[in-house]
Amino acid sequence: MQKTLKSFLGVTLLEIMLVLAIAAMIVVMSIRYYQSATTSQQANAVIETVQAITAAMDNLSQGSGGYGSLSHSQFLRSLFMRKKFFIFFILFFTVQAYAATCPTPEALRNHQWDEWVPYDIDSGEPANTEKQERFLQQVDKFALAEWLEDSPEGDAHCYYASKNAEPIYLNVYWAKYHLVFDPNLPDWKPVGNNAMQCNKSIEECRFQ
Repeated sequence: MQKTLKSFLGVTLLEIMLVLAIAAMIVVMSIRYYQSATTSQQANAVIETVQAITAAMDNLSQGSGGYGSLSHSQFLRSLFMRKKFFIFFILFFTVQAYAATCPTPEALRNHQWDEWVPYDIDSGEPANTEKQERFLQQVDKFALAEWLEDSPEGDAHCYYASKNAEPIYLNVYWAKYHLVFDPNLPDWKPVGNNAMQCNKSIEECRFQ
């Protein structure tokens, strides 16, 4: 009886951890991918995996009156499946923790710059307040990501555009230190010595 109670309490703890993990994953994914065209596909893949594991656990407990009535072998199977989920969960967030993207136009307009700094395209110096405000009023879409090794203002550069063709990139680009292009993404193309560019979507032009 005492062993069964301990097993039940252990499963209950795993249930709580599972619920918290799913909740955290949904919140982080919602914030990180809400502007991406691939958001729904990535989110659905993760949610389907969670649902499959949860459904398998429910199938094991059917007919036995709940998780506390699982046999020893069933309990080990359920624990193994949960461990697989948590391994997947940790790997997923490890990848996301080291991934970075250019800020979206909406984030820039809301001053959510996340250590990205605006620079004047002509001078390479930090953009003055007037140019920043003009940029924020006109920015409409992401245009280009660039990686320049050992660039003094930061290796990662992001460029944007307005609905009008001029001025080119709104005379401002955004830079950040300690990022490199993601070599696993095929849309990064070499444009010179130690320089790469990507002109697809923000998600397809990720840094790490």
